[in-house]
Amino acid sequence: MVGKGYSEFVVNNIAEHGEKDKLVDVLSLGPINKPARGAERIDWEPVKHQWKSAWTNATAVSISMAPTMSGHIQHRDDQRLP
Repeated sequence: MVGKGYSEFVVNNIAEHGEKDKLVDVLSLGPINKPARGAERIDWEPVKHQWKSAWTNATAVSISMAPTMSGHIQHRDDQRLP
């Protein structure tokens, strides 16, 4: 998760199934085990005190990477799988 102002960028990187060894787990996501999918930008509405989805991408895959931000640009390691 990374945020700026009232916006947050969130990636789903918690797979349904994983290996006990963390290195094996990370290396097996994609070719062997199904990775988690999804990214979303949510905006906080201070008057209503609630989050609102700005956009979602259900096909984005972020394996063992956390989003970062530099200036006004968001960066993340993104893989697209069929």
